Amino acid sequence: MVNIELTPLQANELKNFYAIELEKIQKRAEEIRGLLKKLDDKHFSIKTPSASSSNTPTLIKSITVKPIPQQNNTASIKKGQKSKNPNWGNYVLQVMQEQNKPLTKEQILKLYQKHFNISFSNPATATNSLSQALQRLRVKRNLIQSIKPKGQKRKLFSLVNIKDKAPTKTNTNTEKIVKTKKIEPKTTIERNRKYPSNTTYNWPKFIVETLNKTKRVLSVKDFLRHATVSLNIPKEGISSARNSLSPMLSTLVSKSKKLKALKKEGQTGRSYGLRNWFDDEGKLIAIYK
Repeated sequence: MVNIELTPLQANELKNFYAIELEKIQKRAEEIRGLLKKLDDKHFSIKTPSASSSNTPTLIKSITVKPIPQQNNTASIKKGQKSKNPNWGNYVLQVMQEQNKPLTKEQILKLYQKHFNISFSNPATATNSLSQALQRLRVKRNLIQSIKPKGQKRKLFSLVNIKDKAPTKTNTNTEKIVKTKKIEPKTTIERNRKYPSNTTYNWPKFIVETLNKTKRVLSVKDFLRHATVSLNIPKEGISSARNSLSPMLSTLVSKSKKLKALKKEGQTGRSYGLRNWFDDEGKLIAIYK
């Protein structure tokens, strides 16, 4: 090893030289760490510097990583975009056969998203579409039934021809099983068979005429109260009438565009009024409040 003696000025210059070199090395190390992080993806494109761009040696100027195309459908359903997934009616029948138990509307929505691996960009529209499908399957096609358990707000839906589950091992007495079936409460659809079907009511005509008569926005409860008087609906048929009235109001808002819905302050549900009751900004005219 050779000993070199330096003057204070030479030592200071050498110190500055190595400080600059160290800074360059640290900067290059940061660049390399960034490149290694981007190179985790196998699909990438590399842009190398041109000969005239710089005399400083550089490994890679920039890296643009291209994402791997997804095989499955993980994108949200955009508004107005047609989905290749089965329609709501077919899916409802399919999921009820698979689950073999009554389901709420919210459970059907979650199972639909999980099955097709999607998320709804507009949950309100999806809920409205499902409500209409349930209404058609229940009223027009008579394939499903609605059940409202005692003490619960949400209704359950199940196939009309759903079979009772097999008895457990502890309940082996056949006579007891038969007696239990006899005292089971009748379902909603069985109770309503004694009364006129809601398909005989002209709900669109009734809704428009009631609004023109009252000259103010009405909630579902308001419409139902007027219907029991105007249409002579018996007390036992009110539940079935409510199940038919709510989807029809949604249809008149979203499809036929005859009505417009709004939510009053402090109100849990929505109220409905004729579309010409609202100004150009979508606000309800004061005389109809």
